[in-house]
Amino acid sequence: MVGGAALGDRREDIRRALGAPLTTSGVRVGDPLKTSVRRHPGLRCGIRNRNSEYIPYPYCKGKLGETYVWFGQDPIKSITISTTPMG
Repeated sequence: MVGGAALGDRREDIRRALGAPLTTSGVRVGDPLKTSVRRHPGLRCGIRNRNSEYIPYPYCKGKLGETYVWFGQDPIKSITISTTPMG
């Protein structure tokens, strides 16, 4: 297990499967970003770094149970979990 976070009544584990992090909901690095929204309909999506000097990229984030999750880029290149909200 790489990391984990409580999601309501279950535990969401970030695992390594076929060399890529995978959540127990079936979202993995390399999946289209829309997969995260299909598996977690409450996520809010947007563009990070819009109107800044940094390269903009799409993301989806939200609170799942007591845990916050962030799926970055399309296809997904990062999955981040936290006990606090992420920018």
